[in-house]
Amino acid sequence: MTIETHYKSMETAYQAGLDAMASHLKAEKEDLKGIEVPEDLWTFDPRPRKEGATSRGEKKPTPKWVDDPELANLPFNPELCNCRKWNGGYGAQCNREKLDGEELCALHHKNYCRVIESGGEDLSHGRFNLPRPTHCLAKPDKEHAHPWNDLKEEKAAKRASDKAEKAKKAVEDKASKEEAKALKKAEKEKAKAEKKALKEKEKEEKKAAKKAEKKAEEEKKAQEKKKAEEEKKAEEEKKAKEVEEKKKSEEEKEANAVEEVAKAAVDEVVKAVEEDLEADESNFEEIKHNGFPLKWDKSSNFLKDIDDDEVVGRRVKIDGEWQNIMDDEDKDDEDGSSSSSSSSSSDSSSEDEDE
Repeated sequence: MTIETHYKSMETAYQAGLDAMASHLKAEKEDLKGIEVPEDLWTFDPRPRKEGATSRGEKKPTPKWVDDPELANLPFNPELCNCRKWNGGYGAQCNREKLDGEELCALHHKNYCRVIESGGEDLSHGRFNLPRPTHCLAKPDKEHAHPWNDLKEEKAAKRASDKAEKAKKAVEDKASKEEAKALKKAEKEKAKAEKKALKEKEKEEKKAAKKAEKKAEEEKKAQEKKKAEEEKKAEEEKKAKEVEEKKKSEEEKEANAVEEVAKAAVDEVVKAVEEDLEADESNFEEIKHNGFPLKWDKSSNFLKDIDDDEVVGRRVKIDGEWQNIMDDEDKDDEDGSSSSSSSSSSDSSSEDEDE
C-alpha cells in the first residue's frame, strides 16, 4: 500500500464517520462546521515518526481552512479545487490542490462520488466557477435551501420591507376605514339632509298646490262672473240692437212713407209745372242786352242765361217802359242809368213792335 493510498483510506474513513454522525443526528453538513476532514490526517497516525521527519510521503501540507468573508471575493483559481465551500454562509473556493486530471481535490472528489451514487446532482454548494445554487445539490429532493448571508440580508430587508409595507397597509387600512366611516357618516347626514329637504319641498309643494288651487278657484269664479256679465251685456246689447233695429225699421217705414208722400207731391208739382209749361210756352221770350242774347221769363221777369238758365238780372217796367237791370251793373252809376234807359227805350220799342 502506497502512502497516497493509505492517506485516501484515512480520509474516506474520517468522512464516513462524519456522514454516519450526521445521519444519526439528522444534521446538515453546515451543522458540522468545525469538525470537517482535517487538512492533515497524519496528525492522527499513532506510529512514532523518525527524528527530523516532517510528514509521511511527498504530500504538501494544505493550509488550515479559516472562514473569512473576503475569500468570497477572490477570483477563481484554476489550479485549486473548484468546490464551493460554505465559508460561514459567504461561499469560497476550496484551498486544496485538485487531483491530476480532475477538477476536485481528493476529499471533495470522494464526496462527489458518494453524492452521485446516492442520486444527488453535485456537491452541496456547487462549484465556485459556476452559478451559486439556492438549494442543496447533494440531495435528490433539493428541499434544503442554503441560507446564504446575502440572501439573509435580502430576506431581512424583505422582512423589514414587508413589515413596513404591512405597517403602511395597516395605516392605510385604518385611514381607509376612517375615511369610509367618515364617508358613511357624511352620506348618512347627506341622506338625512336630503330627506329633510324632500320633506320641506313636499310641504312647500302642497302649500303651493293649495295656493294654486285657491287661485284657480278664484280665477274660475272671476271668469264665471265675467262670462255672466258678458252674457248679460250681450243680452242687453241684443235687446238694444233689436230696439234700435225696430226703431230704425219704423223710421225707415216712416221715411219711406214721407218720401212716397213727398215724391207724390213732387210728381204732382212737376206734373203741374209740365202742364203749365205745356199750356203756356209764351212765358219766355228771347231778348238782347248790349248785343248778348238773354232769356226773359215773363212769369217772374227774371233775365236768364240762354245756355244754362242762370239768373243774370231782371226786367222791370219803369214809367210804362221795360228796362233791363243786370245783377253785375252798378245801379248807383248815373251814366249807367242813362245807358240803361236808352237801352230800355230801344228794347221797349222793339217790344212794342212785337206786340
